[in-house]
Parts: sequence; structure tokens; C-alpha cells
Amino acid sequence: MTLYEREAALGGRLAGWPVRLADGSTATMSRGFHAFFPQYYNLRGLLRRTDPGLRRLHRLPDYPLQHRSGTRDSFARVPRTPPWSALGFMAQSPTFTWRDLVEMRPRAALPLLDVRVPGIYRRLDRVSAWDLLSRIRFPRAARHLAFEVFSRSFFADPRELSAAEMVLMFHIYFLGSSEGLLFDVPGEPFPEALWNPLAAYLEGHGVRLRTGTPVARVEPAANGGVRVTTDREDRRHDAVVLALDPGGLRRLVAASDALGTPPGGPASTGCGPRRPSWCPGSGWRDGCPPTGPASSAPAASARWTTSACWNAGRARPPAGPPAPAARSSNCTPTPSPPAPTAPSNSAA
Repeated sequence: MTLYEREAALGGRLAGWPVRLADGSTATMSRGFHAFFPQYYNLRGLLRRTDPGLRRLHRLPDYPLQHRSGTRDSFARVPRTPPWSALGFMAQSPTFTWRDLVEMRPRAALPLLDVRVPGIYRRLDRVSAWDLLSRIRFPRAARHLAFEVFSRSFFADPRELSAAEMVLMFHIYFLGSSEGLLFDVPGEPFPEALWNPLAAYLEGHGVRLRTGTPVARVEPAANGGVRVTTDREDRRHDAVVLALDPGGLRRLVAASDALGTPPGGPASTGCGPRRPSWCPGSGWRDGCPPTGPASSAPAASARWTTSACWNAGRARPPAGPPAPAARSSNCTPTPSPPAPTAPSNSAA
């Protein structure tokens, strides 16, 4: 197995790199702050591969939020058990008042309590987070504290964030677990705490790490399998997993002419003309999109979704595995503040 990484080190947005300070000493620079909540079960399972006791993580006693108005919120004494976690947070927060709670619309707030995937996307993906909070009459002074933190995590304005995304995040943190609202942080810089141990773990299992090696093309091999082309080599693999950020994935698909084309067959069969573009949340998953007016995803879905946009016009071939979706150049979400560039990782 080979893992190709464009950057010089593993980690993406959690990467770290050495820097030399003005006094000549060295330090490790990390990109931003990252919290490791207890309900991140999959992440913790991954970290336990190299740290069974999670000794490299340290629990913070609190993370108080200080608003420029002078109000201060604490999470140290918030109950852990839902729904008391959410109610306790509101009861202790100086940004909430009993009058605010009385003026809220309970029926409009029900989506915050009944969260099921993918149903929540069918109901709310076409609504902005801001509009949903307005329907609920959620206190404006508390929006930033309780909800806008989620939209900022997606580098999106609340008026452009899917209400479904916001509700799902609220559910995960406040109502979806009894783990509490406090979190852990690594006790060392990210390379020492996370990536160097994981790299050693992969190499110990026979994985070849190719850092500083961007993938130029991925295409079906003539004798089966997949050919991965970099600026250093052209190698055949039995299978490939593309684990890239949306921008890197679009560029790789555009550069790989045969990616998504069944060997020996046309790019699209059985669906007739190509359908209009769509974005996740419109209900299309695989195979042929529906016909008629319903085959076009509403513009609102394309506007509010936070995911990359793709075209559903390519059909499954008559036999064999489904072809990957083709890139669409005319499905562009409403621009939002640019996010830091994430590395384009490809594992083959």
C-alpha cells in the first residue's frame, strides 16, 4: 500500500512545521486551535492505534467564552446528560433571559430535538441557519454563542450555512451524547502528538509514505486496476481511495480523462441527456437521476449546502461497479470566506 501526500508532512489542517524564532531558537508552528471532544469516537479510536490510553490528550477544566460586551460564559458546571446539558447551559448563560425563553417558538424549535440523518437534510438543507433561528425567535444576543460557532467552523456566514448542518452540529454537541461539553487538547505539538506516531504505525504495517508527492492523474489501467501518476513515477495499484479536499478532488478529476468512464464504454449510458447539476442534500445518490422537473435540484439547495458540487448525469454502466460522478463546472455554491488550503491527500 502507498499513501501519496502533496505536502511535506502529514496532517492537513492539523499539520505542524518547524520555524526559527527571532532569537534563533526553534519551535513548532501549528495551524489553528483544534478541540478533541469526547464524542469524537472515530477519531479517538484512530488515536488509540498508537496511544491506547490517550495519554497524549489532556482535558481542559473549562473554556470560557468572553464576549466583547463583557459577558462571560462557562462550560465547567454544565450537566453532561441531555437534555439537561442544553437547558443547564442556557440557565447559566448571562446571554439568555427567562423572557427570551418565553418568547421562543417551541414548535419551530422541534427540529433541534428530533434529528435524524438523512431526513434532517430533506427538511432543512434548503433553509439557512439564520432563517431557522429567526423562525424560532432565538435570542439575537445568544446566536453567536450557541450557533454561530458552528457556521464559523465551516468558514460560512450564518446566512449561507445550511440549517440542517447547524442543527446536526447542535445535536451532536448538546443533545447527542452524555459526554459533556468539555474537551481535550494534545499536550505536544501536532507532529509529536499525532502525526509522527501515526506515520510510524503505518510504516510498521508496510505502508509506503510518499510525502511531498502530489498526484497528477488517476486512471484505469489497461490490464485492470488503477494507474496513479505523479511527477516521480507512474505506478499501478489494485485499487485507489481518493481522500482529497474538494478543490484538489475537482482538479484531479479534471486532469484524469478516463476517471469515471467505464472501460470500453461511453461515459454515460441509459439516462439520455445529461441532467442539470446538483449538490448534496437534493436527494440524488447514485444511478440515473429522476426525470422531469424534479431532476433539477432547486437553486436553494445549491446555495445553502456546504459540500462540493457534482453532476449526477452519468449513469451506472449496465454491468460492473458504478462509475464515479463527473465534475460539474456549473454547480457553484454561494461564495463564502476562503478556508485555509488543505492538503490534497491520495491513498492508493
